[in-house]
Amino acid sequence: MNKSVIQEYIGPSASANAFAVPATRVDLVQSLLPESGSRSMRIALLIKSMRRSGGNRVIAGLFDRLRRLDNIEIHVFVVPESSPHLGEVRNLFMAKRKYRAAASVTRPGRAVDPGEYDLLISTSRRTLDFVTDPAHPRHVHLLQAIEAWDTVNSPFFLDYCMERRYPSPEDCIDLIREIGLPQDVRYLHQIGLVDRIRTVSGYLDSAIRYAGRPSEVVVCEPELFLRGTGGRATRDIDILLFLRGEPYNGDVLSVAITNTFQEPCHMMVVATRKATPLLKKIRRRDQTSVIFDPLDGALKEIFASTRFVLHPSLCNGGGFIPIEALSFGCNVVSSRTGWLSTAKSTGNLIIVDRHDPSLYRSALEGCLRCEK
Repeated sequence: MNKSVIQEYIGPSASANAFAVPATRVDLVQSLLPESGSRSMRIALLIKSMRRSGGNRVIAGLFDRLRRLDNIEIHVFVVPESSPHLGEVRNLFMAKRKYRAAASVTRPGRAVDPGEYDLLISTSRRTLDFVTDPAHPRHVHLLQAIEAWDTVNSPFFLDYCMERRYPSPEDCIDLIREIGLPQDVRYLHQIGLVDRIRTVSGYLDSAIRYAGRPSEVVVCEPELFLRGTGGRATRDIDILLFLRGEPYNGDVLSVAITNTFQEPCHMMVVATRKATPLLKKIRRRDQTSVIFDPLDGALKEIFASTRFVLHPSLCNGGGFIPIEALSFGCNVVSSRTGWLSTAKSTGNLIIVDRHDPSLYRSALEGCLRCEK
């Protein structure tokens, strides 16, 4: 990962305009290390136990760079989810393999004390829960990814804050209560305590406005998720959809939409094996590619190569797919469920209010014609 991919903005001073665009960039890794670069360091990295996490991906890239330096001792803590999950044991094993060059990879049995390390980096609200003192001196950092499930990071929420001109997380708390998101109030209090906030996002302008006056903000454009390229991927997939073989996820609706779609296009279907019977019902086989259970690396490249993501879910809990797609610069046509229940159609997000295949088809066809 090079300087052109992860760079750091030195933000405006506390007395400056909170919405001013910072001018100076320095390399993230070099900014984390002591100026002399000679003394040894103990570093704690806190990651989520769930495998697909934007913060985890950034941490993985950061780890690869830090471990090449001399006199660095890195300890990785895999923070458990708030409720037990069967996949956590497997994900802990995978983390031990991915971070095998670390001094240790463990599941924390207690909160991590920043005073025991020269540098501590946390990636999300859940991992921040495992830090005893977020207000510890400046070596405590928070990396926050736009594709996280946190509503406070959604483009809709960021735009809302921008319109109301809330200058800092503390000032957002009344807004959080107003729009009915009490689960995020404590998280905003925590963010207010962290001195160095690094917002990992393709939505840089909104991220700066949301974060208020951080001393530092990290710019991670979607290229971060691409391997072997220094620029944006060619978007040669016109429509991407997901089939998981679960009725409440809108799989039948997805197939119905594709079968009524008239525009010539290249369609990609990401599917699980149990969705195979549904694949047989797709009529436009000659224009459709299918990939089963892609690994994270392949999924990143698929998102980065896609123009439109179709997500007509009947039960969209966390809204993970739309948020991740937006973070890669995709256009999203989605149902109004879960995280998107209060969202508005704006920019590259189109919300369809009724589960009617013709409405999705019209939205997609209109978007494709506008881009030609």
